[in-house]
Amino acid sequence: MLRSSAQIATAVTWANLPDKPATFPPSPHTHAFGDLTGIPATFPPAVHTHAWADITGKPSTFTPAAHTHSYNDLTDKPVIPPATGRLVLIGTVNVAETLLVSLAVGMKRKAFTLQGVSATDLLVAVPTGTPTAGCEVVNAYPAGANSVSVGYYTPLLAIGAAYSIPVGIYRIT
Repeated sequence: MLRSSAQIATAVTWANLPDKPATFPPSPHTHAFGDLTGIPATFPPAVHTHAWADITGKPSTFTPAAHTHSYNDLTDKPVIPPATGRLVLIGTVNVAETLLVSLAVGMKRKAFTLQGVSATDLLVAVPTGTPTAGCEVVNAYPAGANSVSVGYYTPLLAIGAAYSIPVGIYRIT
């Protein structure tokens, strides 16, 4: 049967091929590793995660290593009441002692009567002179009305020792 010239193509091109699919999804298949080309020499790990349960050989305990943290990284920080920026001197005390033999372990506390201290005051202890070598004032807090407790350190071992720490007690207002 003869076809008309309109039905006979002189050349077959992709453009004039009828009923062609729009896409050609690959069918599942495999390749032997040796058949691959352009294989990198190393395979750097990609960013990924693993479920804790999938990790094998993990230790049962984790001894903490020496490290530090920024204050901003800490959680559950104590709430420090905001100060309005003023320190008011209530008075001065002299943390002093003379000892024949002393073995000091940890911080010591000494109570003083100091007029003007209220049981609800927020206090700061500041050395007002040079303390005896090895001595240090740590803090002060109200021990009641007109009473202050000062925390301090002294040398660990002292024989025939005398020390003196002059301290100003300030109220934060």
